[in-house]
Amino acid sequence: MVGETLSHYQILAELGRGGMGVVYKARDTKLDRLVAIKLMRANVSDDPIYKQRFLREARAASRLQNPHICTIHEIAETEDGRPFLVMAYYEGETLARRILRGPLPLKEMLRLMDQLLDGLECAHQAGIMHRDIKPANMMIDKNGELRILDFGLAKPTEETMLTDPGMIVGTLAYMAPEQARNEEVDHRADLWAAGTVAYEMLTGNKPFSGTNSAAILAAIVHHEPPAIGHVGAGVPGLLDDILRKALAKEKHFRYQSAADFRRDMGALARLSGEDTISTVSVLPPEPVARSVVVLPFVNQFAGGEHDYFSEGLTDEIITALSQVQGLRVMARSASNRLSSAADPKPVIRELNIRYLLEGTIRRRGERLRVNAELVDVFSESIVWAEHYAGSMDDLFSIEETLAGRIVEALKGKLTPEEQKKLARRPIPDVRAYEFYLKARYEILNYSREALERAQQHLRAGEKIVGENILILSSLGQVYWQFVNAGISSDVSYLQKARKCAERILHLDPESVHGHRLVGLISIHEGDMQEAARRLKRALDLDPNDVDTLGWLIGICTTTGKPSAAAPLVERLLELDPVTPSYRYTPGLVSLSSGDFAAAVAPFCEAARLEPSNPMSRFLHGQALALTGQMDECARVFDELANDLPQSSFAKLGQFYKHAVLRQRECALKAATPDLKATLSGDPYYCWNLAQGYALLGEEQEALHWLERGAEVGFINYPLLAKFDPFLENIRSSSRCQTLLDDIERRWKAFEV
Repeated sequence: MVGETLSHYQILAELGRGGMGVVYKARDTKLDRLVAIKLMRANVSDDPIYKQRFLREARAASRLQNPHICTIHEIAETEDGRPFLVMAYYEGETLARRILRGPLPLKEMLRLMDQLLDGLECAHQAGIMHRDIKPANMMIDKNGELRILDFGLAKPTEETMLTDPGMIVGTLAYMAPEQARNEEVDHRADLWAAGTVAYEMLTGNKPFSGTNSAAILAAIVHHEPPAIGHVGAGVPGLLDDILRKALAKEKHFRYQSAADFRRDMGALARLSGEDTISTVSVLPPEPVARSVVVLPFVNQFAGGEHDYFSEGLTDEIITALSQVQGLRVMARSASNRLSSAADPKPVIRELNIRYLLEGTIRRRGERLRVNAELVDVFSESIVWAEHYAGSMDDLFSIEETLAGRIVEALKGKLTPEEQKKLARRPIPDVRAYEFYLKARYEILNYSREALERAQQHLRAGEKIVGENILILSSLGQVYWQFVNAGISSDVSYLQKARKCAERILHLDPESVHGHRLVGLISIHEGDMQEAARRLKRALDLDPNDVDTLGWLIGICTTTGKPSAAAPLVERLLELDPVTPSYRYTPGLVSLSSGDFAAAVAPFCEAARLEPSNPMSRFLHGQALALTGQMDECARVFDELANDLPQSSFAKLGQFYKHAVLRQRECALKAATPDLKATLSGDPYYCWNLAQGYALLGEEQEALHWLERGAEVGFINYPLLAKFDPFLENIRSSSRCQTLLDDIERRWKAFEV
């Protein structure tokens, strides 16, 4: 064919051959441009089924408009009836040829995977599957852009399969298990293939190999690929988790969309410092015009003596701004996290927050000086900067003025009700207010000594102003925190906390502080229905409280209501998308709904962002165990025990590890009486103990912990009765069936 002419296309060179046709480089003599022509083989074009499949490629691919999918210019036929496609010609090399030169760096792999998944997302949204994703079907042009080629196996999802019965379609090494078994496939087979391509880019090797076709098929259907462990410090664990999910044998445990796969790859890029993800076809959203993050004011008093004061000022400004309708304000937890960055502005821009408020505070005796500036982080310009000087008696007016000036700068206007809210003085005396700020600062230290100091400060403030809702609320939180933080198991602390809540609600039946405090107490008392009712009311009164959102999410997941948790997670991450302990909440929803594979990545990311948090590390290990990744599970739990040996999570992790590995004696030794006493009040950890004992064959002990878990609120019936594989061997007992019947009744009656 080289040297011949098809229509007005002059054939210049052969580029490659495939099972259905030959691809040539050609010149379009009308438009004077280079093109690629795919000509169907004569023996194939004689078969009407294959010809129809070839023509389907043109119709399917020509509908796709995406910078990472090869453009189809025309479809035509030769004089003897052989169809051919005219496609854009790209100078460059196939991804397969690039891999032959050696594994790709992580940065390059992430960039190319982003482009591949962008193209697949476009195709899948149009109802088109590729069915032969592989490096040879991807071109990297001279600008480094990836193009998906050869939709010759593409199948519109609404069309009937045109292949012969028993015929396997695709390239063996990149086939999903269902594809290799010649079962019906959907777009998730493309996502499997994308996972194999990512693996091959990084290692230079295919994840599933063998000396013959049968061996390759067996590997795909039955074996796991070797873990990737050499890419870079801090990255391999999350990367392995992403690839395991992409290569899950059962497609319902796989990524359900290219967008989800792409999102997790983006998280990996940010985590690894390789955030060079292409945005060719996805424009970043516009920053929210009325949005602000308030960074903690810097205390300029040497020695940190007045840190409590700068922290309190920051809190009050955030609280005041959160009451302004239409203004998006980042939660205090996000503010703290962002303040630890050397330059938080790039992260703030990524979150599409427009403005940053930062400042300093200096106190000498009774004199105050506050400097503040509002910065547009997109233009890097200062919107305004002001200085406030006065005495401690001026503190409330400074706070009110600051909040009002921010709203004015954002071209907003306060309603009369909002002006009243800003002018309120919940603690009317500045001296009592200072004691309150000192107490709030101590509460966050989570130690017996700090909580006792907080009590002293609050009692001192109470002597000045008498009974006060904010002071009572903080005092109740102190009592509750003794139990919540595991400092004491004395239930009298909860009784004291409840008395504080009762006094608050007597003073104001609609106090958010009172309802929230009763909700938190009810959780520890095992009354999840009352806890849900009270926390929902608190959230109605203060929709921006991230702590209330977090506790409500926990209630929804332990009571088997993950669908109710999903919008709460969305709201929580809108208010605070940076705090690691909130970043794993999507994992809680997945775990509680039985989608264990989807839970791995959020838990892993949270654990890597905050390794000092033992809870996220335990959850990561549990999710790995539930997805059958026992070696990784053991590694995570052993690292937790090594890094934080005194943590109850580390001790529970050792029990859990030995149980899933069926190391009976070691597991029973790890479950000490002290550990079980510590965990007995928490519904989630009662479930964990039940799982472990069930795996060890300790049926009665497992049922005891399931019963105890149900007593304190773990009534996730679908998880316990169907999804949890570790409870399989105890479900048939009559005692378990009776318990599950009771849990089902309570689960159905529970309202969120």
